[in-house]
Amino acid sequence: MKQSAYLTMLLLISVEIAAGQSFANGFYINQHNDTLQTRIKMPRAIFHGLVVPYLQTRVKSYDTLTRRYFMHHPDNTKAYGFTYQEKPFMFVSMPLNKKRLAFFQQIAGGERAKLYYYYKKHQQNDRHEMFYLVKPSGENIFLKNTMTRKKMRRKMTAFFCDQQRAQYIVQAKSISIRPVEKSLQEMIELINME
Repeated sequence: MKQSAYLTMLLLISVEIAAGQSFANGFYINQHNDTLQTRIKMPRAIFHGLVVPYLQTRVKSYDTLTRRYFMHHPDNTKAYGFTYQEKPFMFVSMPLNKKRLAFFQQIAGGERAKLYYYYKKHQQNDRHEMFYLVKPSGENIFLKNTMTRKKMRRKMTAFFCDQQRAQYIVQAKSISIRPVEKSLQEMIELINME
């Protein structure tokens, strides 16, 4: 009985891995600000589709001209993007903490601000969500879901001190506890409308 369960599990894992071998047309920006076209390897799973968290620490690309694979990390690649199932994805290298960089996914953007998102799942479905809110000038703030909603709102209001409408939206819109990502995304989309 144990042997058949083991073989079934092994077969499922093999099928899962085999299903994850696909590529999407994309680009990356290297440390010299060169934008290079490439094919980005998609980390997929049969039962889960595209697995975005795997794209936050490293990404593999394939150069069709040289027929070589390249591994991109946040410390050697400024940004990368691709289109997968007609949906654009953009990731930018940003500080995760004082010692480490990570690829943050752009989840909202426009002329007034862009919102970048990173999350890591910990034990028992505990999510650590981190965000960068960035103005076109490059000015930014760092937010995380472990902050109180009051502190998050205060930081965002100060960040938009030069945009009265944005301050109003930050004060008026509620920030849900889970997931914070959707609340902030809606806020930034409203701020960028006009």
